[in-house]
Amino acid sequence: VDPEQPAITLLDERGDERETWTRGRLKERSRWWQETFRAVARAGDRIVLCPERSPELAALHLGALACGAVVVPLNPSLSAAEKRAVTESAAPALIVTGTDVEQHRASAASPHQIPESTALLLFTSGTTGKPKSVPLTHDNLLANLGALADLWQRSEHDRLLHMLPAHHFHGLVLALYGSLLAGSHIVLMPRFDARGMLSGLDLGTLWRSWVGTTSPSSRAFRRCTPA
Repeated sequence: VDPEQPAITLLDERGDERETWTRGRLKERSRWWQETFRAVARAGDRIVLCPERSPELAALHLGALACGAVVVPLNPSLSAAEKRAVTESAAPALIVTGTDVEQHRASAASPHQIPESTALLLFTSGTTGKPKSVPLTHDNLLANLGALADLWQRSEHDRLLHMLPAHHFHGLVLALYGSLLAGSHIVLMPRFDARGMLSGLDLGTLWRSWVGTTSPSSRAFRRCTPA
């Protein structure tokens, strides 16, 4: 993989480019976070991640997963009480908001019955009650992403316009992790905005765009090409 190739581009709300990280820069930053986490957390510890929507988001996730931690993505739009309920349930060793790392007194023993190889501890939305934890192992993620990579024929030649929230399975695993695994170029929008999306699309280039689907079917990807 060419380290000078773009890995993640952040757009502003108008669809103009704000920042681009190369693959080399993403790798270096991910390793920095890996060493930072390894110095204060043990394998199996939970790390709550609630960063801003930027290339740093990918570096944080890669660094936490590489050090053997269990990543707990936190919805930044939750109320203070809702965030507190999730973090208390997760019993994390670390909480990262933005790039600030807050250390907590938590043992490596999880309050949840989760496999030792757990990579992600997701929480349901709590629509019908309290949010429930959903553990996903590294093997779960690799099996799912490997199957979809074959189905969708994902490759390093793709660019993905990412508009989904990065704290749930679809936006985090299928879009972010899947693109990183395939070596694709991720283009992040701050949030979904129709005008910004249209401004950001370069129809002269092949895109795979996420457009708010809720089912991980082949229709979740659309090839955007000139008419």
